[in-house]
Amino acid sequence: MALFLSGHCQDKAGSQIALALKKKDTIYNAVQSDAIFTLNGSTQEFHAMVNLFPIVPNPDIKDSLAENEKPLHLQITGRFPVRNMGFLTVNDNNKTYSMECLCGIYDSSKHCPLNFNLMILEDRPPVQDITGAPFYQPRLSFAMVLVPGDYGLDKEPFSIIEPVMIIVKDVQINKVQ
Repeated sequence: MALFLSGHCQDKAGSQIALALKKKDTIYNAVQSDAIFTLNGSTQEFHAMVNLFPIVPNPDIKDSLAENEKPLHLQITGRFPVRNMGFLTVNDNNKTYSMECLCGIYDSSKHCPLNFNLMILEDRPPVQDITGAPFYQPRLSFAMVLVPGDYGLDKEPFSIIEPVMIIVKDVQINKVQ
């Protein structure tokens, strides 16, 4: 599956994630999507761009947005709480970190806390992906709920009523300076 976001960030590696509509305590309609996660090691600025196109219920709206180059992306920004990822070891795998973020879609934004885990497969320094783009060795995992009404997605043309569960598991974080 080609990553939709890859055209927007040529020098960044994308990751596969899952989006699922949530009704009460039941998750249904899980679909694959993609996202790009970056971290500036100097400033600790974290950024994520999550492709929400797969949850738009009307295919005509998807086509219209694509034609007008108006992507439906959730932008997540925050100050990463881990100061030096190079010092993390496999002993840090059970820790949960918290980060206050700003989440935005188009002109709507709100503060959103993000609790996440970092998984270290083995002790080693940052590496590169197949394109040569550097990324951090720890893998990022989290789940968050996006309420469509907070961003105007519950109205036309989107009409997404149910909360959306964003499931991120063991994705790589691109290293930027």
